[in-house]
Amino acid sequence: MTITITIDRAARAERSRAMNLQFGTVIDQRLRARGASLHALSRATRIPYSTLYGKVRRGNRITLPDLCRIAVALDTEPSELLPEIAR
Repeated sequence: MTITITIDRAARAERSRAMNLQFGTVIDQRLRARGASLHALSRATRIPYSTLYGKVRRGNRITLPDLCRIAVALDTEPSELLPEIAR
């Protein structure tokens, strides 16, 4: 039973990380379309660059407040930044 729980947690963590990486891809596409950089987004959102880099490029967990700050900076709805699998 413990092995099954461990596997389920690992699988869930991997799916979550994959979704976070897809979120990062969406952000990168939006930035490229605007000709903006991750540094510019960091300044606009007041999210430290290293933290934002981790969320966008490494698949670190994104919080709802950060998602909203990023959406405001990109002049879009938060739901538009989520990968299809999260909608």
